[in-house]
Amino acid sequence: MSTRQDDVTVVVRGTGSVGLRYLRVLRDRLGVAPVGIPVRPGRTAELEAMNFEALATVGELVTRESVRSIVATDTSRHLDDAYDLLQHGDVLVEKPLAASISGLAEFANVAIASERKVLVAFCLRHNKGLQHVRRRLPAIGDAHSVRIECQSYLPDWRADRDYRESYSARRSEGGVLRDLAHELDYAVWLFGRPDRVWCVLGNRGRLGIESEESADLLWQTAGGAVVSLRLDYVTRQPRRRMTAAGDRATLEWDHVAGTVVLTECRGRREIVHVGSDHDDMIAAQAAEFLELGGAPAVPVSCTLDEAGYLVAMTDAAYGSAASGCWQKVADWARL
Repeated sequence: MSTRQDDVTVVVRGTGSVGLRYLRVLRDRLGVAPVGIPVRPGRTAELEAMNFEALATVGELVTRESVRSIVATDTSRHLDDAYDLLQHGDVLVEKPLAASISGLAEFANVAIASERKVLVAFCLRHNKGLQHVRRRLPAIGDAHSVRIECQSYLPDWRADRDYRESYSARRSEGGVLRDLAHELDYAVWLFGRPDRVWCVLGNRGRLGIESEESADLLWQTAGGAVVSLRLDYVTRQPRRRMTAAGDRATLEWDHVAGTVVLTECRGRREIVHVGSDHDDMIAAQAAEFLELGGAPAVPVSCTLDEAGYLVAMTDAAYGSAASGCWQKVADWARL
C-alpha cells in the first residue's frame, strides 16, 4: 500500500554528507518534503538556507502525528538515535546498525514491542547489477568459489574533509569491516549465513588512522562454497567486484564498469550493462521504506534480524583477527 506523504513527516537525523544526500534524494527524486534534524545545532540555519525544513531536536516531533525517520549519524550514535526515533514511528538506520552487538538484543525487543518497522540501509541491495546477479546466480550451478573485492583510497572519499577526523578513522566505529559492510551484507544476502569466520586485519600506518586499513575474510557456505573478501582503504585505483564460480558457469559483477558477465563452461558469454548511481540506489531504498509507488513487490531492504546478524559477524571477524583462529558468529538476539 502506498503512503500518502501529505500525512507523514519524513525525518533525516544527521545532516552530514550522508544525511544531506538523503535530504536531496527525498526531495529531488521522490518528491518528498523531508525534515532535517542535525546533530550540530548551528546546522539548522544552513539547512533552511538550502530550502529544507529543520528542527533543533527530536523532541519537537511530538506534535507530528505520523513520522518515519532515517538515521544518518555516525555509527556510534545509531542505536541511541534509533531509540529516540522509534517513539515516533518506523526507522531506517544507515549501515551498520551498530558498532558492536552490545545492546542490540534490547533494541530489537523495544522495536518488536512497539510494533515499529526497522530496516537498515545497505543500499547495494538496490544496485541493478547485484539484483541481476541474484536472478542469474542459479545459472552457475553448484557454487564452489566466491571472491569479493572492495578497495579504494580513503583520502579520496571526501575532498572537503580531512579523512583522519572522520568516523572512518576511529577504532571504535570505523575501519573497513564497518565502513565497507555492504560487501558482508551482499555476500550473505546472495550466498547465506556462515556460522564461523576467519579474518586478518592490517594497519601498516600508511594513512595515520587508528582503525584497520585492510581486512581479509574467509568462510564456507552451507553448500560448501569458499567465500573470500578483500576490503581496504589503501588502493589508489578503486575496484568493487564479485566473482562466483560454479560447476556450470562463472558470474562476474563489476560495479565500476557497470557490467555483469556470465561465462558458461563451453565459453558462451552473456554480458549485461547494468549500472546504478548512488542516488538511484538511495532513492529505491527510501521508496521501499516509505512504501511509495514503485517500491519492489518483494522486499529487498535489510531487516533488523539480518542487520543484527551482520553486526555479530563483524564482531566475530574482529575476534578472529585478535585470536588468529576461526570465530563462531554469536546469536546476537539471545545475548
